Amino acid sequence: MLEIRKYQHVPVFVEAIQVDADNMREVAKWCGGRVHKAGDNLFIKVEVKDAKLNRHTQAYIGDWVLKTDHGWKIYTPKAFGTAFSLVEDGFAVI
Repeated sequence: MLEIRKYQHVPVFVEAIQVDADNMREVAKWCGGRVHKAGDNLFIKVEVKDAKLNRHTQAYIGDWVLKTDHGWKIYTPKAFGTAFSLVEDGFAVI
């Protein structure tokens, strides 16, 4: 006889900040990154484990820098908004 059980996907909690022109250097310091310039654009070069693309290591203005249990991650605003909800007092704000 099959024994089928219910499982719950455990939520992932991260610390995150959105990069803007005013906080770029502070964010770089927080994540151990460095500010670089490509053409007219500034970005933070972040040490990201198992980055599949170079872009996954570059946080531009508007991007989110995340600190996870497994290291640093970069998310675009759209990807971050789709994947994460703000947590206040231990509960997600919807």
